[in-house]
Amino acid sequence: MGAFLLENGHAEGGRELVRQAAKDGVPLGWKALDMLARAAEDGALLDLAIGLRARADALKSEERRQRGGEGQRGGMAAGYSVRPGRPGEL
Repeated sequence: MGAFLLENGHAEGGRELVRQAAKDGVPLGWKALDMLARAAEDGALLDLAIGLRARADALKSEERRQRGGEGQRGGMAAGYSVRPGRPGEL
């Protein structure tokens, strides 16, 4: 419903749904916020889209941090050693 309102340029209706969800304790995950941000972009509500995208990105990075950063660049895959040579060899 929120996406429909935002796509059609009804910013206040979309904002109210997000506010009500927060007030009712309904967690909006990063995927839902990202979808709402896309809908806001489609409805030419760029200021709202930027805010929703920022919240989605923050939740996404927090979720990744809690999972231990898997899937991020620069880390080593599980099971690999820093030392060269065969596993178990000193």
